[in-house]
Amino acid sequence: MRLPLSLLIVAAFTQVGATNCGSIINDPGFELWCGEELCSWKLVRGEVRQATTWHKEDTGVELIGNDAAIAQLTPVNSYDGSCILFELVAKVDNNVDARLELDIFGDGTIDHSERMPTSNWQPLSYKLRIKGRYDGIRFVLSKRGQGRAVFAQIEAEITSGCEGLPEIAPLPAPLGAKCTEATQCVSGLCEWVNEPDGWVGSKHCVGCTASTCTAGNVCGLGEALAPTLAVPVLCTAAGSSALGEQCLGNAECESNMCRGGVCSACIPGSCASTEMCLAAYPLGPSVCDPGLGHRAASEPCATNADCASNVCNGPVRKQCDDGRRCDDPGDCPVEDGLEAGACTAVGVQGGRCQ
Repeated sequence: MRLPLSLLIVAAFTQVGATNCGSIINDPGFELWCGEELCSWKLVRGEVRQATTWHKEDTGVELIGNDAAIAQLTPVNSYDGSCILFELVAKVDNNVDARLELDIFGDGTIDHSERMPTSNWQPLSYKLRIKGRYDGIRFVLSKRGQGRAVFAQIEAEITSGCEGLPEIAPLPAPLGAKCTEATQCVSGLCEWVNEPDGWVGSKHCVGCTASTCTAGNVCGLGEALAPTLAVPVLCTAAGSSALGEQCLGNAECESNMCRGGVCSACIPGSCASTEMCLAAYPLGPSVCDPGLGHRAASEPCATNADCASNVCNGPVRKQCDDGRRCDDPGDCPVEDGLEAGACTAVGVQGGRCQ
C-alpha cells in the first residue's frame, strides 16, 4: 500500500545524467538496512532505528535522541535540472524541530533549510529551485527535541514548474567543482585540469596555479571534499606525497617522480636494462618489474608481489575506480543506479620491501 505523496500535480521527466529515471535519491523507502544502520543514508549524528508506520508493509526511519540527523549525497547536477520535487510522509511531534536541509555541492555547508510541520503520517511536498551551476546535493533529514520524528516514502526527482519560486543560491563553488569562469569559485580560480590518464579533462575550481604557492609548497592534489567533486588542486608541501598517491607533477612526490598521475618509483629509462617500468595495478604507481618479486629489502614496492620477501610494508592503499583514495564506497563517485562505486584495496601506499 502506498499513500499519495503530494497534493501538487507535477510533470516529472527523465533526465539523462546523474539520475535513475528522474529519481535522484537511492533507497527511497528505507527498506534496505545494513544491520542496524541504513545502507544508502549515512548517520550524521544521534541514532536511528527501523520504525513501523501506518501500514505493516511500509517501513520508515525514526531519528533517536535530542539531536539526530541522516544524510544522502546524490550526484544530481545542474545539467539534470534546477527544479527538484522532494516528498515524504512524516510523523512529527509538536515538540520537535524536524527539517529538510540542502547541502549543495556536498561540501558541509547547509545552503537551505525547510522546517516540517507537526504531522501524523501527513504527506509533505517541497519544490526546490536551485540557482546557477551545481555539482551534487546532500539531502539532510534532521530533528531536534525530545519528541518523535519518523520519515517514510521519501522521493526526490527532477521535475518542472518551479518558475516564480524563490531561488536557492549556493555559496561559490568549492575546490573540485566544475566551472566555466573564476567568479563561480570560492577560490577565484577556474582552470583546466587533466584526468589522471592525461587524455581528457575539464575546467574545475582550483586552489592554486603553478606560480601561486608559497616557498616549500607546490601546486598538487589533495583529498576530495565529496564524491561528487573532483580531487582538488591545491598547494601542498613539496615531496609530501607517498608512492601510490595521486599527483599533478614530480615536485609533490617523495620520489620526485609522477607518472600517469600517480607518485611512482620509476619512469621509463630509470630501471635496470633488463627491467620494465610499469604500473603495479590499474591507476597505480609505476615500479620496476611489478609483480615479479625482483625488489630487495628496503626498495620501494606497491604490492607484496613486487618483493623478493613477498612482504611490502606500509598502509593498505584503497581507491575508487577513478583512482582517488577511499575508506569505504561512500567516498566514491556514484555509478549506475545511484549506487556508490567500489572502494577496493589495491596495494600498499608508500611501501618498502621487508
